[in-house]
Amino acid sequence: MTRFMANELTMKRLWNIVSEIGVNRRMSSQLYRSIVLTNRMTGIAFLTILLYIPVALLFVPTLFLVIILTMALAVLLTFYFNHIKRYNLSRHYLLMLLLAIVGFVSLVLGIKLGANYCLIPLSILPLILFNSRQMAFLYGGFIICIFLVIDLFPVSTPLYSISDNGNLKFLYQLNIATILTLYIVFNFQLRFSADKKISRLIKLNERSEEKNKKIEQSLKYASAIQFNFLPPTKKIREKLPESFVFYRPKDIVSGDFYWMEQVGNKLIVSAVDCTGHGVPGALVSFLGHQALNACVFDYRLDDAGLILDKMTSIIQSRLRKEDNEMLGGMDMSICVLDLSRNKLQFAGANNNLYFLRKKDHTFPEGVLQLEGWDYNFYEIKADRCPIGELIENHSFTTHEISLVQGDTFYIFSDGYADQFGGKDNRKFMSNSFKNLLLTIQDQDMEIQQSILKHVHEDWKGEEEQVDDICVIGIRIT
Repeated sequence: MTRFMANELTMKRLWNIVSEIGVNRRMSSQLYRSIVLTNRMTGIAFLTILLYIPVALLFVPTLFLVIILTMALAVLLTFYFNHIKRYNLSRHYLLMLLLAIVGFVSLVLGIKLGANYCLIPLSILPLILFNSRQMAFLYGGFIICIFLVIDLFPVSTPLYSISDNGNLKFLYQLNIATILTLYIVFNFQLRFSADKKISRLIKLNERSEEKNKKIEQSLKYASAIQFNFLPPTKKIREKLPESFVFYRPKDIVSGDFYWMEQVGNKLIVSAVDCTGHGVPGALVSFLGHQALNACVFDYRLDDAGLILDKMTSIIQSRLRKEDNEMLGGMDMSICVLDLSRNKLQFAGANNNLYFLRKKDHTFPEGVLQLEGWDYNFYEIKADRCPIGELIENHSFTTHEISLVQGDTFYIFSDGYADQFGGKDNRKFMSNSFKNLLLTIQDQDMEIQQSILKHVHEDWKGEEEQVDDICVIGIRIT
């Protein structure tokens, strides 16, 4: 009894494995049902074909046995199509193959053996396999038409004739009755078991949705806290009337953040891109925000390079593991504006400074990248080292720039340039970003922000945003 139960459990487990070939958890319940039913009907068709083997061994030549085995193997291809996620192909293939098999048996052996009656249960199959009623009725009607054609216009001389033996006739009738019974029973069983599984999946989905809702609410609360750490737009506009911040997190919380504080006559502005995005990035961003506050207010640093040096020291002490491996870091750029002296200090950890100046003024501090009608585009390179990396005796470079009225400069994370989109679904790239900034220089900063936003959205289209975005633009008035 125990062995029988164990064998039953093994068969049930095997049947479930076969039923779920090509299934994954993220698919819709409709698609899940369709794949499970296709797999199970494939298994039933395979077993049904195997029922003919004993008859073939006794009453037909060996060639027909080979053909039957080939048919059985051909049916198994349906599993392969589901495995490679060609779900629609697998359904059409199974139906057309079963039609071909019944047609072949009727042509070779004639209809007196009753093989054509397999078409009756087969006509139900489209209703089970296809969610589209139109497709199901189209296939069902087609199969009934084939049945009527075979029945009304039988092949007068089959390719192989079996002697009219009473026992043989009884055997075939019994075989056909078995096939019909199998199909009817399994059709109902398939619907019942699939519905049970789907209702279980729906319950699991409902639980998942509830959990996701709670997680989303927590993240939104965390986002509100994170947003509260950012300098208010009103404060930025008071200090820098001609400026903008284009800030767009990839997820609810962000690994990018911007920072601004005034110390005496100096205004310090930074754009920071922390390791990762979402929750991990947001956690590192809180550390980055605290570290910047400590550098400026606790250690009283106002030199751009020295601030980055101290940032590295603080982040290393907080994110370094026992084996000296770092759990995170950040790329960033920082500007120290001394408006009383018209001076700008810049230091960068992997993130460069883009600087645009009217053509009637020289700019010896930067490398000329592009020339426009009225403006030249310069780039000041950052140190090729992130905040937090363990490099001995490394000090960040402070670049000092003399400012003139009308100068515009930008600091940013890599999210804008790295966005995939466009016709060929490729990255926007830094060259396109530079050209865009050059072409919008005759616009005021608020309009520039709007243009950056619309260009990003047009480029991204239906694609997912790949990273957090932070772009800060400042014009000297």
